[in-house]
Amino acid sequence: MGLAAAAVDRLPVVSQARPQLEHLSAVTSETANLAIRAGFHVVYVDQVTPAQTVVMASWVGRRSPVHASSSGKVLVAFGDPTLQVAVLVGPHGRVLGIDIAEGMVAIARERAAALGLAHVEFRVDDITSAELSDAAFDVVLGRWSLIYLDDVPAVLERLRRALVPGGRIAVTAWAPLEVNPWFLVPHEALARLGPVPPLDVSVPGLFHLSMDGALARALVAAGFQTVGQERVVLSQLVRDGAEFWRMVTDTGGPLGPLIARLSPTDAGAVAADVAARLERYRAGEVLRIPAQAQLAWGRA
Repeated sequence: MGLAAAAVDRLPVVSQARPQLEHLSAVTSETANLAIRAGFHVVYVDQVTPAQTVVMASWVGRRSPVHASSSGKVLVAFGDPTLQVAVLVGPHGRVLGIDIAEGMVAIARERAAALGLAHVEFRVDDITSAELSDAAFDVVLGRWSLIYLDDVPAVLERLRRALVPGGRIAVTAWAPLEVNPWFLVPHEALARLGPVPPLDVSVPGLFHLSMDGALARALVAAGFQTVGQERVVLSQLVRDGAEFWRMVTDTGGPLGPLIARLSPTDAGAVAADVAARLERYRAGEVLRIPAQAQLAWGRA
């Protein structure tokens, strides 16, 4: 279902929901989406992105499988989508957010309090060893979390046991490097100055489980049923190449050690190279840098 932007803006549901989307995005610092259910799918009809340096956005008009109910108990294995899930679940459900990073959990707790979300709990814990009761949750969500784990099958098996019979799971990973210029462009710019270690997708890291079908195979191996997988098109929004480079240097990641070894002259050259190559993605006042992720789902 494709919708032109002008037509979307005239939809009554969009004009009615826009203030709530703006409030939710401002408080959570996340992209807030408006979606209409169509059978076992939802169609995204509007979204509001937060006023921060880098955000993730889905394409309006996209159909995606439904992975969470509007009520019940939800376990979120990675902390950053927890607040939006809590809003969807509503006060009659219960949401548990788990993240190993204390700083992220602290911020999430503050935002949950600001939203008045008393039914959400945050826990600093490791999903590989966190105490989870059997058949305690209706839904498990994990966003870019499995990719950093050594024993993915073992974690998925314990998450399956934590689900009620028929409970749902949805997990994500990044798609291959070549369709993610937000990483490919700086990676290639650094390679022009000297050897860059190859990315091994077979071990935990940013592009682990990035190949088509990898997440689905892991879910099947862990005993999940009705498994599916698809690629999801996203965007990273920044004002210009300089802002993007600041984001890269601040967050570090696998490029951090390589950037740290650069001389000021080389760092400036790489930053200029990256900024120039990203201009192809300019859309008005911002750069809309494309990204792709893998989304997989199944039932316990």
